[in-house]
Amino acid sequence: MEEIGVVKEVRGGQAQIEIDPSNMCGTCVNKEACQLGESAVKRYLWAQNHAGARVGDLVQVELEEGKAVFSAFMIFILPVITLIGGYLLSRPFGEGWGIVGAFVGLGAGLLIVRFMDVFFGRQHNFQPLVTRILEQ
Repeated sequence: MEEIGVVKEVRGGQAQIEIDPSNMCGTCVNKEACQLGESAVKRYLWAQNHAGARVGDLVQVELEEGKAVFSAFMIFILPVITLIGGYLLSRPFGEGWGIVGAFVGLGAGLLIVRFMDVFFGRQHNFQPLVTRILEQ
């Protein structure tokens, strides 16, 4: 997955990149139906700055497809799975307990996502990478 953005801050070997949603959506087949269109606010991300980009540079940022898919699964699918699991485990004790179990499962899923965010966020191989400088 490749994005284009402007470097807003550099700290050590990391760069904060401002991504314009209209650039991200340019080649997307769902761009007409999506809520991220041109009216969306800009997004910011931290990336490894191996290219030596400086503040104001237009850069290309890349994240491996497999890691992007894994991240999307963790954020969107895992909490739903734990919600359903909590419901199914608690349902034999009654409908009310099933609902409580669903909320407990959802909470557990969100805690797992938070833990994984902290754990994988510290690993450099899961961080986006500034691959090249497009403009100075």
